[in-house]
Amino acid sequence: MESFNLFLKSIAPISDQEFENYSPYFKIRTLARNSYFAQIGKISHEVAFIKKGSLRTYYINEKSEEVTSCFCSENNLTTSYKSFISQRPSELSIQAVEDTELITISYNDLQILYQKVLFGRISEGQLPSGSTW
Repeated sequence: MESFNLFLKSIAPISDQEFENYSPYFKIRTLARNSYFAQIGKISHEVAFIKKGSLRTYYINEKSEEVTSCFCSENNLTTSYKSFISQRPSELSIQAVEDTELITISYNDLQILYQKVLFGRISEGQLPSGSTW
């Protein structure tokens, strides 16, 4: 999980101790080639860090054709963002191009972490300057 730890540190201040404390919320998930991480019409309940492998994201256009909108590679995050945030059915699919290893967190566990991190930082006086409560 070292690559994931480094990725998180590149986007948010997180100590090694925090990473260790919060790592039980993250799960390793493997996808075989052509398996789906997200599917059109289903709610996206997870966001994933791509540890190994690659995924393609596509949607179905008005002519009922698959249109690939992006390829996601190692050391990046992926999800059907709109579906994940709204917890409504996805308008796109995310499919493994090759055998892929992901580090995932569920929507519910992410909400728990948001609360733990936010309230932990409030109690330690670590909110960014200009933040108000």
